[in-house]
Amino acid sequence: MDIVPIIYGSLGLSLLVGECGPIADIDFILTDAGFRRRWRDIQNYLISKMGYKKDPDHKQEFLGNGCPVSFLKLSDIKTLIPIRLSQLTKHTREGGTYYNLTLSLYLGIYRKGLRGRDRKQKKEGPDKEKIRLIEKHLTMETQ
Repeated sequence: MDIVPIIYGSLGLSLLVGECGPIADIDFILTDAGFRRRWRDIQNYLISKMGYKKDPDHKQEFLGNGCPVSFLKLSDIKTLIPIRLSQLTKHTREGGTYYNLTLSLYLGIYRKGLRGRDRKQKKEGPDKEKIRLIEKHLTMETQ
């Protein structure tokens, strides 16, 4: 579809460090321009070709195939932490191309996420474990 998304969340962290616990969903960030330009195509592909259904509770999430998929615009994630596409590394794996966040960006997102009441109630334990994992890897990088 001529889009190179940013993969984040548990899947993105796992691709970066090789471990992080269970992966319950796939989270993508799209540039605002990519989102505007291709959102209908993405929805149509997921629904008609992949058998997903729109999540009635979340307008940019899809359910199906045992693995929910969600999308954010780059401007939405910037409310948590400043991210510039130029600071990310592009990866190619099994024919797909994507960007991934840095360990420092993951650390900031998980820390800020835990400040919110809803996130803290739902995911405090797993998020704290991810923070410990990220801090461990950041320490290993500096040694």
